[in-house]
Amino acid sequence: MADAQKLIDEVIAFMAFNDPFNFTFLMKTSRSPSKSVPTMGVYAKNGKLFLNYNLEFMETLTKPELRYVLAHEVGHISLHHISHRSSHDPKRHKLENIAQDLAINSLLPDTSEISVPRHKEDVVINGEVVAKKGTKMGVFPSDYGFPEHLSYEQYLALLEQEFKDQNAPEMEGISFDDHEGFDEDVEADALIRAVVKKIERSNKWGNTPGKMQEAVKKAQYTEVPWWQYVRRYLGNFVSMEKEQTRRKPHRRMGYPFFGETNEYIGEVHVYVDTSASVGDKELAKFVAEIEKLSDYMPIYLWMFDTAVQDPLKKPKPFHHARIKEIVFDGRGGTNFQAATDHAAKNKARYVVIMSDGECSCPTIQPGMDILWCITPGHEGDLDGFPGRVVYMKKAA
Repeated sequence: MADAQKLIDEVIAFMAFNDPFNFTFLMKTSRSPSKSVPTMGVYAKNGKLFLNYNLEFMETLTKPELRYVLAHEVGHISLHHISHRSSHDPKRHKLENIAQDLAINSLLPDTSEISVPRHKEDVVINGEVVAKKGTKMGVFPSDYGFPEHLSYEQYLALLEQEFKDQNAPEMEGISFDDHEGFDEDVEADALIRAVVKKIERSNKWGNTPGKMQEAVKKAQYTEVPWWQYVRRYLGNFVSMEKEQTRRKPHRRMGYPFFGETNEYIGEVHVYVDTSASVGDKELAKFVAEIEKLSDYMPIYLWMFDTAVQDPLKKPKPFHHARIKEIVFDGRGGTNFQAATDHAAKNKARYVVIMSDGECSCPTIQPGMDILWCITPGHEGDLDGFPGRVVYMKKAA
């Protein structure tokens, strides 16, 4: 087992100089050996990336084979497979797994430096040989007569047609990775986009094939349900802890015992960029989502361009009953510093800024937590900006 652990450490260290694209993503994962996976698998949880591997499986691989498996796992990450599970129907779930592997394996090279793992012995399941010694592990477009270099969605459509009236094929004993744990995770999506942007800017593609580069770049512009991310982000600010209060009796014992009430971690200050480059539909959609959340937590809503305006003309928490009073003032340039200075003046710890992102990075007070909501059609270079970023999709 020690040799297997040494092997994976050596291969990842080798990638630092020879495969910077895959190495950059691997450095973003929390890696650990596990007997819960038969081979190797990646997944995302709460915006973090994880890589688990079975040491017994590692012992069967050569260095070039391990490089291939690691590159395959990075493919699942960079193409957002781990964070976009779309179905829990058993048959479609299996077809999704196959389509994802087809999309990745058709993009990876098979050379002396990075080679597809081969079965070291015949694979027998229920008395039937499902894979012979020396054959490739995994699935490939040629196995189904499909063209090379298609997208996951295209392969899935072909598989659904191919197995329309048949059971989905089994992957047991054939695949060299595990897909359990793939599910929606918009925080992970944001992290992956940030890593790819950094790779593009510093040109750390290395020897990544051109087709793989093209697929990865295209995958970064898939629309995400940004409002779900905003709800989740703001929901984290409501504490489930209780605090004692004299104002109400204990629920079971009555007076003189103190009752309990929910304790808010803190109010949220929301700043909406009303500069001319932000569309009215996006503004209206964003404010509508904030309206829904205002029933659950104290939210202060502000408008800003080069300065901050109070849309309700009074500095008090937003309430849905007053939404008709909102006027989108401003429509000039954009100054993020005006918003963050205003937040600091109001001692705001939790801040949401909705904008096109086309402005220089502001300085903020230590401890301020910012979520940037970037409007459609504006990628904006927010690398190095404090906080987290979510990209909105176009409002209908």
